[in-house]
Amino acid sequence: SQAGFIIASSGFLMFEAIRRLYNPQPLVYANIGIIVIVISLVATFVLVQFQHYVVKKTGSVAIKADSIHYMSDFLLNGIVIVSLVLVSPLQMWWIDSVLAMGIAVYILWSARDIALRSIDQLMDRELGDDDRNRIIEIVKGHSQVIDIHELRTRQSGRDIYIQFHLDLDKHLKLSEAHGIAE
Repeated sequence: SQAGFIIASSGFLMFEAIRRLYNPQPLVYANIGIIVIVISLVATFVLVQFQHYVVKKTGSVAIKADSIHYMSDFLLNGIVIVSLVLVSPLQMWWIDSVLAMGIAVYILWSARDIALRSIDQLMDRELGDDDRNRIIEIVKGHSQVIDIHELRTRQSGRDIYIQFHLDLDKHLKLSEAHGIAE
């Protein structure tokens, strides 16, 4: 749902950027706007940095989506400052719209990434081949393991679930086989 909201925001931003390209608006109170936006930029930057830290620790798709939302706010505010600084003195009314369209594309691309990650988690998608091959290599690296089969993996947040059948010597005691499996 967050990816859908982000995509809708991108669409609205693109619509407004195109509308303003054809119907430019004069800027009013540019200096006050710059001061307010700089304060907002500092607060948003601190929040986004903290969210990146939390995402690294938890792997949370929801927090990553929220972080992308705030990062897009950060970029938009930066673009607004550039627009406020350049548009009035240079009479280049189109800069605002062009920069906003670039941000809309960035937001859309980021929402795509969030949507794909969410689908992977919802569908219990298997880990990639590199990870699966590494798991097989580690398991077969035990001297008493004969083979591994029916490997299934999935990821939920930062937790990875691994399940497989293990072939061991049939003459092992149950306690020994259990110890190897552990």
